[in-house]
Amino acid sequence: MRIASFILIALGLCAAAICFFGLSAESLPYQDPTAEMLAAQQRSIRWWQAGFFASLAVSSLAAISIWRTRSPRGAA
Repeated sequence: MRIASFILIALGLCAAAICFFGLSAESLPYQDPTAEMLAAQQRSIRWWQAGFFASLAVSSLAAISIWRTRSPRGAA
């Protein structure tokens, strides 16, 4: 179970980095946007934000799982 949690942390943090870069790229303003372009950009930003927060939540849950399943100090 602990190995799966470490893998989930790694995947979640990689996904968070990808979502952060996608969000920052999508947040660049257009030069002369139409209303449809702004609406599409707003939808895309919301999806990137949702993905970012979901991946952070997965990483946090995996970290909590590792913390709760740790062995007591001095135990072998």
